[in-house]
Amino acid sequence: MDQEVQAIKIKIQQWLVAGKKNIAIIPFDRKVARRLRALLQQSDILVRDEFGWKMSTTSVAATLVDWLELLACNLEVTKLIRFLKRPTIGQRFGVDQLRVALEKALKKNKKMTATSGFHKIVEGTGADLAQEVADKLDEVKRQFDSLRSRNHRDWIESVLVSLEFAGIKDILEQDDAGVQLLQLLDTLDAELNHLDRRIGFTTWLDWFKTQLEASTFKDAQIDSSISFTHLSAARLRSFDGVIFAGADDSNFPLVQFKSLHFGDGVRAQLDLRTTEDFIHADKVDLLGFLLSSQTAFVTWQRQKDNEDNLLSPWFENFRLCHIVLWGDDLRDEELESRLHSFEERQRKLQGKYEPFPEPNISIVPSEIPTQISVSGYQSLLDCPYQFFVRYVLRTREPDALDADPSKRELGNVIHKVLEKFHTRYPRCTNVDLEVMQQEMINISRDTLATLVGPRGVVYGWMNRLGGLFKQYLEWQVQREKAGWTIVEMEADFERNFMTIGGLSGKLYGRVDRIDEHVVNGELKRIVIDYKVQNKSILKKIISSYDEHAQLVSYVS
Repeated sequence: MDQEVQAIKIKIQQWLVAGKKNIAIIPFDRKVARRLRALLQQSDILVRDEFGWKMSTTSVAATLVDWLELLACNLEVTKLIRFLKRPTIGQRFGVDQLRVALEKALKKNKKMTATSGFHKIVEGTGADLAQEVADKLDEVKRQFDSLRSRNHRDWIESVLVSLEFAGIKDILEQDDAGVQLLQLLDTLDAELNHLDRRIGFTTWLDWFKTQLEASTFKDAQIDSSISFTHLSAARLRSFDGVIFAGADDSNFPLVQFKSLHFGDGVRAQLDLRTTEDFIHADKVDLLGFLLSSQTAFVTWQRQKDNEDNLLSPWFENFRLCHIVLWGDDLRDEELESRLHSFEERQRKLQGKYEPFPEPNISIVPSEIPTQISVSGYQSLLDCPYQFFVRYVLRTREPDALDADPSKRELGNVIHKVLEKFHTRYPRCTNVDLEVMQQEMINISRDTLATLVGPRGVVYGWMNRLGGLFKQYLEWQVQREKAGWTIVEMEADFERNFMTIGGLSGKLYGRVDRIDEHVVNGELKRIVIDYKVQNKSILKKIISSYDEHAQLVSYVS
């Protein structure tokens, strides 16, 4: 592919030097088109794209869809936070303050945040700019009732009003794709003038997404005499030069045209166009294109995946006829020679390349952390550079607020549940198992509501935890009968150490649980660490315990 796009670039440069201005590129392979566009832009050659892109793939369309989905869920807090993180939205005054306030409230108490709503949360922060943004969003929330049934035009007008109130319309108007997006809404509004069918907002949103998929965005800012186009768009047009890129037999002509309605047999009976008609139309367009253009250049990749790749049979017929009539196979030998010279120069440059030496990182003793957690020590073992960034430079990524809780949050829940449970039940022997299991479920429900909030995954976790608690209680009873007693839970510990270089430090951490047992007058202690990983991961940790600092540190 690199050879093909390089050959096309060289040919375009030759044509431009020769005075050819009106040049058409017909790519039968979109991968080749994308690679070619990037290469031409690197060479300061602008290309007008008559294909365009699906409107749904533009960033402003993604912003609009996110906004509409936010309206559909009544501006739910976690989705609102994700929306406010969008670069185009986050640059507006007060938006960042509002996002930070919501994130802090969500981290503090997820249950209260979910039930209170964004406006009530911001009222107590005293942030004026955030309050102003929240007031606008609250006004949109009051006016936009997603539960009502309306016709298509009413929904479009309601969406436009919401964009105006929220200040998103200004963002769309400053972007070419956004302007075309607003034009699409106006066009749909006019076309649906006589459609009075009433539907819900979620149904309307699904329909609107299909309109975005079917619509095309074309960049009108690029004014160039070189253009990507297709055969049907070249009718009745003439060009100084035309390039057919990716013209192998798998891309052109297409042997089968997929139709959404019926097969060729039924389409022929209904007097609709069949595959043969589509192929014939392509052949007519190709001949007309060649006759109306002064020069044509055809490229394809001779090999794909180490296998021979044949030229399109239509262009192969031209080549064979030219050999018979004029004794020339139409190969551009000069261009092939230039390509070989270019590749040879590239190989020589690659041979001269010398990688940069790795930087030597040096720090003064005052920058070395005087204390390190067990997880920090694990980071040092796993990746010293990661440890340097986190604990020496003190650079940390902000905590992500995911819609679905992670296993880390599940682990935090289990730790809290077990700590509260064993505070109430220091010993489980001679206590009804069903009573204790129900107690653990009740504690779990309250803990999940506080730490996670009312999210769908919580119900799956509750079903899973019910079975785990039963197994845990049976295991705990057996341990107590064997003489083991819980003496500490969630216990903080620390130990001072001295490095080989003479630096002193402190290692600290938290032990989930410590049990004691007296055997023949000798006191034995055991450290228990709660894990939520699957068995295969736990077995891997045990088999390579010397690489995992946590358990070894606790035992020491």
